[in-house]
Amino acid sequence: MKKLPSPLVFVIVFGVPAFATDWTVSPDGSGDFPTIQAAIDASEQGDVIELTSGVFRGVGNRDLNTLGKAITIRSAGDNPAECVIEPTNGAPPEEDHIAFSIENGEGQATIVRGITISGGDGSLGGACYVHGAAPVFSNCRFVDNFAVYGGAVCCDDTAQPSFVDCLFLNNQAMEMGGAVCCDSYTTVAFDHCAFFGNHAHDGVGIVLAENHDTVEFTNCTFDGNWSFQGLASGFWFDDESTGDFTHCIVTSTFYAGGGYWAFLGTVTLNCCDIWNNEGGDFVGPLDGMEDQNGNFSADPLYCDPQAGDYRIEDVSPCSPQENPECGLIGRYDVGCGTSDAGSDIAGLAGLTLRVPSPIPFGAGSQIHYTVPSAEVGSIRFTIHDVQGRIVGTLVSGAPTEGEHVLTWDGCDDHGHRLGAGTYFCRLRCGRETMVRSIAVVG
Repeated sequence: MKKLPSPLVFVIVFGVPAFATDWTVSPDGSGDFPTIQAAIDASEQGDVIELTSGVFRGVGNRDLNTLGKAITIRSAGDNPAECVIEPTNGAPPEEDHIAFSIENGEGQATIVRGITISGGDGSLGGACYVHGAAPVFSNCRFVDNFAVYGGAVCCDDTAQPSFVDCLFLNNQAMEMGGAVCCDSYTTVAFDHCAFFGNHAHDGVGIVLAENHDTVEFTNCTFDGNWSFQGLASGFWFDDESTGDFTHCIVTSTFYAGGGYWAFLGTVTLNCCDIWNNEGGDFVGPLDGMEDQNGNFSADPLYCDPQAGDYRIEDVSPCSPQENPECGLIGRYDVGCGTSDAGSDIAGLAGLTLRVPSPIPFGAGSQIHYTVPSAEVGSIRFTIHDVQGRIVGTLVSGAPTEGEHVLTWDGCDDHGHRLGAGTYFCRLRCGRETMVRSIAVVG
């Protein structure tokens, strides 16, 4: 614990006292407090809780409530790769846990910075739930989280959170909002954020804005997000909601039924590159926006997206050199091969799941999955119906590293054949969760 220098005059800035304390918490329970929640409970307004490198798990390091306090929770080195909260790690497979519940009127002086949240599992928000509060998340990674609504984050009831320099990778929603769900007069801002591989199973693979919400995206990059079915694979703005996209790149969004935009509210695009999306780019509600306000459709020339490097080439149409009117478009800078600065998603996800479709009754079908390491805790493979109810459990217990093959004949745990329709295979292994749809036919 260390005290900040004491000024001669006591000053209040944004409601936070000038006298504040820095607390330290470590994954092994050492430091000033044994858990993050214990540090929050003891903190006063303006305090800083610094997390040392490692993985935080277990009671007191998940389902964290900031209790309305204007405090900062940050990693010691401001490096999210070295400081991870894994809410479900070590918990029984049937338990759901998220990292943060921020729902006591917190404002912008409540800050979460430089932390990865991975493997969270909840109903509203797999990593974080923000209710009527306005916290700031900065330089955070939301990876492999799962929820019914809002795979990574759910915001509601006039919430006004901000996300700056954040990564949303492979988050999943059983219903809608693969990355984020907004509902009921929220105002949510994303500045220099990236969204890759997020998906939902009933539509809206990236962001759902459901009821008089305002969502702003500035210098964000979206690539490879998708959905199985439903409203749209990318974005949905409903009930007078508004989406504002400025200097953004949206590429390779895909959806079995086509389109990736749907809205009843208002969407504006300024200096945006919309390219290579299934069903077309400036189509449907975006018809007429191409070549207006600096918008266009062209290959952004990512450096090496397969390796997780989403920086852009010097000659990219999204670079200031080639597009001086707009300047830089997207989350990442120009400059291939100069450093590892653009490879912030490489190596973050190792679990794989491949399922066939359709499955004829009686024939059985092979489901392939790969476990990257046996040291990931427990594994559970379940089959869900469209309401999310478990109808079959194929695997439960300790994982074995390597490739695995399961044979499923379309029956539930009682040996009864399931009716024809859509079901979901859900594989949870340590901090990672993957879901795939599967069609059973008669």
